[in-house]
Amino acid sequence: MVDLINEKELERRCLEAGGEFKCFVHPGSCDGENAKLYDIRITPDDLEKIPPQLRDYTLDYFNIGKLSEFYGSTEKKLCEELWNDSGVHNFIEESPVFYIDGSFDVFPNITAPTEAWRLGNLKQDGAESVIGNYLSNRSLGQHTAASVPVSELVRECGDPDSLRLFDKGDYLIYLLNKYTQKQ
Repeated sequence: MVDLINEKELERRCLEAGGEFKCFVHPGSCDGENAKLYDIRITPDDLEKIPPQLRDYTLDYFNIGKLSEFYGSTEKKLCEELWNDSGVHNFIEESPVFYIDGSFDVFPNITAPTEAWRLGNLKQDGAESVIGNYLSNRSLGQHTAASVPVSELVRECGDPDSLRLFDKGDYLIYLLNKYTQKQ
């Protein structure tokens, strides 16, 4: 990647075009199809393998001082932090965003659109019913988030020995999706 950036002179070419070249290394989400990549999720050791030029681009892009500020904590550390967290999470927002697929199934824009997060179908159920389902946490995903303590999600689905890196919010979504798949 670094060789290609340099070979194609992307920094110079972007400046000549009136812009600025931006590049970053992103760990990817941990939901949808990306959940299948759990076994190769980045670890602290992997951060050391990021070439200096890509590291610098990433630090600049996110305006941070060190990569760990963006990549989060190890799953082990998050499990320790959340092990006794009796809190639940309510995803209801005043101005929600919804994903509507080609079949008119509606999902809150929280995670990948899966059956666990399905709020209903616009054509069959109508908008009022779909919004009512959202506001009442009726999808399995929302219901689980609002009723199952974080500590239970961690105990059931977390790996207290894992060094994989997660943002805390992304980790919660990962745990919720994993938990709902077991239901």
